[in-house]
Amino acid sequence: MRSIRSRLTQNPIVADAFRQRRVGWQLIAALFLAMLAYCPTLLGASSFLTTLLSFDLDLPLSTLTALGQFIFYPTILILLVLVTLFAPVLSVGAIAGERQRQTLNLLLITLLPAHSIVRGKLVSALIYLGLLIAAVWPLVLVGAVLGQVAVAELLVATLLLGVTTLAFTAIGLFVSSRSKTITNATMLTYGVVLPAFLIGPFLAMLLVTIFLGGVGGGDELLAYGWSLAASFNPLTAAVLSYVLHEDDGSFFLAEPTSNEYMLHPWLIYLAFYAFVTWLLLRLAVQRLEEMNEG
Repeated sequence: MRSIRSRLTQNPIVADAFRQRRVGWQLIAALFLAMLAYCPTLLGASSFLTTLLSFDLDLPLSTLTALGQFIFYPTILILLVLVTLFAPVLSVGAIAGERQRQTLNLLLITLLPAHSIVRGKLVSALIYLGLLIAAVWPLVLVGAVLGQVAVAELLVATLLLGVTTLAFTAIGLFVSSRSKTITNATMLTYGVVLPAFLIGPFLAMLLVTIFLGGVGGGDELLAYGWSLAASFNPLTAAVLSYVLHEDDGSFFLAEPTSNEYMLHPWLIYLAFYAFVTWLLLRLAVQRLEEMNEG
């Protein structure tokens, strides 16, 4: 653990985040929102368990499994929502804030290359998001154990959460590198960019339904269109992947018809957002290099 931290803190931006920003309003707000969002799940689970205990103290295994799944799946979905909405908050002011405070030029003329600056800002934001996830990850593990969730399913949920965290943090950094003030960056992110990623897939699903239904494309084409459109939203990708897994037991290939197969939405989601993360971080680095040369 010490070696990981020492390697991270070789970047002075990350070291400053560890030293000066261990506890800030962002972390407090993140943990508060997390606890607030988990309250319905915890209350529901507690009420469910209390009701069962009032009838019979000898709980069958199926009851504990249902309780564990009741905790595991909603908690994963809540984490996806929180990360999607909160990740840009922690990164949208990273570069725009430096420009607004007129310290970006000082940062650019240091010996730090542009990619180290962007990487440092990224890791600084991920510190808070990591604490947010770590604060409730024991609850996820308890739900997985009680609910007899397969290791592969837990791994898929972890990958979805990790890629979502990286991608939406990178979105904030990219917009921040193009904005002059934190206010402009925030408005652009939550007014234009974020809705495009979150609402866009729903509009695509609607168009797929209207178009394929109107031309008589059939259930097979409609299923492919819906699956593809759902693959670009974290919630729809997670939910549809779960539904397909429950239907055929596979984590990779779904079988909408007897002779046709299609990739599970979570695979397309991971590939797409991994590429988006790389592309946006690369564009942010290029923007800093252009500013340094200019």
